[in-house]
Amino acid sequence: MVNDYMAKLGWKFETLEPDPSQTIVTTMVQLTI
Repeated sequence: MVNDYMAKLGWKFETLEPDPSQTIVTTMVQLTI
């Protein structure tokens, strides 16, 4: 993974309540400008 511009990366995993076999992955980036 390349880290440019001093970016902070993060991710979040969420399991869906009705069907626990499915997972939502949310990715986030924070840039200081």
